[in-house]
Amino acid sequence: MLKHRLLAARSSVTLTALAAALLLPYIAKATDLSLFPRDAASVQATAGSLVGKPASSQVAAKALIPFNQSGDEQQLVGEDDSRILSFYLGADAARAGGTLRLAYVNAAAVLPDDAVIDVEVNGHSQGSFPIRGPNGMVTENLAIAARDLVAGENTVRVRARQHHRVDCSLKAVYELWTRLDPALSGFITDRLLPANDVASLLAVGRNGEGSTDIRLIAPSREALTLVRDALPTIQTLALLLGRTDIKVSIAEEATGGPGIDLYFGDPRSYPETDSGKQVLAAAPPGFSVRQNGSPDQLTVTMRGNSPAQLESLLLAAVNGSLKPLIDMRKVTEAERHITGDRAGRYPLSKTGYRTAQFAGRLFQTTFKLDMPADFYPGDYGRIDLKLDAATAPGLADDAQLLIRVNQKAVTSHALYSPEGATFKGKMIEMPLRAFHPGSNEIEILAELPIAADAKCDPASRDESRPRFLLLDSTEVVVPEVAHIGRMPDLAAFAGDAYPFTKGNALELYVATGDDATLGAAMTMMARLAQAAKAPIGVTLKLGNPDDADDSNALIFKTHGAQLAMAKPGQSKDVDNLTTGGINTPASTSGEIVNHSDALLNAFKASTALDEDSLSWRSRAVSTFFSTFGGIRRWLTYLSPVPSNVTVERTDVLMEMAQTKAPGGHAVWTTLSAETSQDLETGIRAITSADNWNALNGARGLVRKSDFGLVTVAPADYSFFPLEDTSLSNLRRLAAAWLSDNFKIYVLAVVLCIGAFGWWLGNLVPRKGVRTDV
Repeated sequence: MLKHRLLAARSSVTLTALAAALLLPYIAKATDLSLFPRDAASVQATAGSLVGKPASSQVAAKALIPFNQSGDEQQLVGEDDSRILSFYLGADAARAGGTLRLAYVNAAAVLPDDAVIDVEVNGHSQGSFPIRGPNGMVTENLAIAARDLVAGENTVRVRARQHHRVDCSLKAVYELWTRLDPALSGFITDRLLPANDVASLLAVGRNGEGSTDIRLIAPSREALTLVRDALPTIQTLALLLGRTDIKVSIAEEATGGPGIDLYFGDPRSYPETDSGKQVLAAAPPGFSVRQNGSPDQLTVTMRGNSPAQLESLLLAAVNGSLKPLIDMRKVTEAERHITGDRAGRYPLSKTGYRTAQFAGRLFQTTFKLDMPADFYPGDYGRIDLKLDAATAPGLADDAQLLIRVNQKAVTSHALYSPEGATFKGKMIEMPLRAFHPGSNEIEILAELPIAADAKCDPASRDESRPRFLLLDSTEVVVPEVAHIGRMPDLAAFAGDAYPFTKGNALELYVATGDDATLGAAMTMMARLAQAAKAPIGVTLKLGNPDDADDSNALIFKTHGAQLAMAKPGQSKDVDNLTTGGINTPASTSGEIVNHSDALLNAFKASTALDEDSLSWRSRAVSTFFSTFGGIRRWLTYLSPVPSNVTVERTDVLMEMAQTKAPGGHAVWTTLSAETSQDLETGIRAITSADNWNALNGARGLVRKSDFGLVTVAPADYSFFPLEDTSLSNLRRLAAAWLSDNFKIYVLAVVLCIGAFGWWLGNLVPRKGVRTDV
């Protein structure tokens, strides 16, 4: 144990300079190697040996360059939905043109008569094709002319317009979906980048499950030392790829499948496999890339004989051959991104939304708003939506506009007007309490029924008469918010890798050094680096933290360790804890019970008396609590989750829990599973785009049945030391605290009124009109 601690101590400072190098493109246009705490001459000397001078592209067998977005981001839902995808091309490939391939499958409920997908590339229309994939994968190939392509990142807008076969209800709209296959969709070209060009990393293929594999080639059961020193390189690769579906694993040999085979270290100082010794012996010092027999299979070598040399060579690569890709990634993230770290006004056009007339029943568009990691929610302010929109005459009187934040309805407005209505700058308030640190999903819904919908005759649908128009000039107005870090908060963890980005040491503990546990730890660190937008300095240790350790820790527990949620005195298979969280298909909240409890709940529900059969007392109590529950949901912006939503304890694959360290000044984030294989599978599920963005509260449970996420709200919060001590921030924090402690606020108001009444009652008799007798 002591040996591993001593070996790991060196990596605690390895990423300080590297993180600065990767963050500098987010701050300045240029980076000077002299800014780093390394000898500039030695860094410059190694920079030239990283990658040879790029040769011109060569004509080769056609290869598929997949879209950068993950499978979760390639699904189109509803009657009219759009997605913006991207892929990278070299200059020769852009000049030659190519083929855009879209492989998709759609729901059986989609009416094939008029369902179409519209495609644009870099703003140029590429036409439309019908949606015909309810029985399996269908592939469409669209020829793309060179004039419509650019060297670098290309954007593809895919729009699906689809209707239901038989059901005209609003609820049925959610049954409409078309899903692209992330492994089979992308751009086909025969002009490949040179085999040693680092930009070829952006064209690496995905496996059959739609994941991007990074395989660290290392001897099985002897990989701990390699993993410890390879973490900076793995995090850098994750940042360059920008994909949210990265899976990192350990392999003894190259598998020959799509992905990246990473050879790290040097045979003289690191344990290597026989193939690793051969590959590293032929590789140049530092970071280099070459194809592994196919464009979707790449070999990356990071050769160096010591942690110090490896750090120096990686810094040289970040400031040399990798810098253009880092800068491009920074620009791409900023283009269609709204952040709440400072006050501002952002039009919907910034999110990629485009004005289009809508003729369906349920309009919906969704965008993301990233709040700072130390954002404090409360009723001290609001985020405003300045609506620019119009409705057509003839809508039913129940037509309405709804705003949902993180799957919770926060406000609604009637849209009914006999002659149609026009909204110009209409202010719609979204309370700050509805948001949380990290990524927030804002959904604009417009329910637009008309009388003809009651007949449900698809042939009578008139697409030439739109019902709703939302302009892309609609603005999101973000105010100044209160700043103070709190724990536990998995939303801040997922949104900004908080508090690991505060400059404090992060210790990574693995219960065992087996390949599956180490792979899970590397996958999590790759995802956290993407959240932090820079590599995170980490110390890898074997075992469990000591109670005296007061450092931030990321802990991986396996081998049948009892999950932390089990209460003392209960069986580990039973936990009646009521959870709170997000009610979505990927993320739900409810009650964790065993199978017997679920059967009992179902029996009670099926045998419950009708309301008319209850006594007057029972009905009065039920009415009171149902009314109180509605008011409580309104005050706390909770969606009405059924009280009988349950999760069986045996269905829990993995738990993620965040607690305060025993010392009280740090955070421990624990990931627990019965086996290391369960842990690896659970990490892959929780790092998927949908589940990662839904993380919130103190705990997250991954279900075995569908890999969905259940979130658990904390009983209370602790706070980090206040960093922003400005008067304006203190004022906002005071207002937020009073909103959280409503009873104290009411008591203070009552006391003030009572004091004023007492003062007035004593003052008036003395100062009033006096009559002398």
